[in-house]
Amino acid sequence: NSPVITSYTSTGSGTFSVPSGTTAVDVMLVGAGGGGGRAGGGGAGGLIYRPAFPVTPGGSVSYTIGAGGQGQFGDGGPQNPGQNSTFGSLTALGGGGGSYSAAQGGQGGSGGGAGFNLNAAQASQAIGAGQQPSAAGDSGTYGFGNPGGEGGPNPTFGSGNTGGGGGGAGAKGGTGIQHPDGTSNWAQGGIGKQYAISGSQVYYAGGGSGAGHPSGDEPGSAAQGGGGRATRASTTSITIATANRGGGGGADHTGPNQTQQAGHGTGGSGIVIVSY
Repeated sequence: NSPVITSYTSTGSGTFSVPSGTTAVDVMLVGAGGGGGRAGGGGAGGLIYRPAFPVTPGGSVSYTIGAGGQGQFGDGGPQNPGQNSTFGSLTALGGGGGSYSAAQGGQGGSGGGAGFNLNAAQASQAIGAGQQPSAAGDSGTYGFGNPGGEGGPNPTFGSGNTGGGGGGAGAKGGTGIQHPDGTSNWAQGGIGKQYAISGSQVYYAGGGSGAGHPSGDEPGSAAQGGGGRATRASTTSITIATANRGGGGGADHTGPNQTQQAGHGTGGSGIVIVSY
């Protein structure tokens, strides 16, 4: 028979009812992505893929779906991590928030990208740590998260004027660079990981892109896994990460006196998928 697949996508808590005769399920859960900073991209939520997770026939398993962190606005605003997602004893950590200015990226399932205005020594120390634990499962290692990326130099404005990308489940966040057109600076978010537990191949938990001086409407292609794009006060390049992928929010390099578009930089909500 084809597998029975149940996807939980609404943020908050609930209960999975275990069918009679079912002793194990395959489960994937992703924490929510962290919010993008004014420079660093938000880190993706931690990802767990756990085949043959033991359950009690006729019993129940509690779960929670985390909400994404809000984007940061202006220097000195709070770094907003994503919320955890859980399934029974499994916890996928929310992603770390992206940084502003010279601050360190937030820690989380995957870490947030570092800020700009950093010298070379600071840049390597300011990345947000990826904290998702890995553990030995019945079919190998599960649990994935990576650190955010370093801020990078901009020849026009001096050192470290581009924030780093947020970490993803499949790779750390990219380092901020000035791109060949000479008019935009951004950092790629770390790639997510791909699974077919939903019935088709889908990437989850990609990091958000970082932004810097200057930054047009085109920079920061979204990482595979639902990460948001970086932008600068754009009305077209929305930086909201894809819902239910756990991607980090893209950095939104708006100044304190500029109007931030609603929702810019918000991390993607988490998800729990059960198959048996």
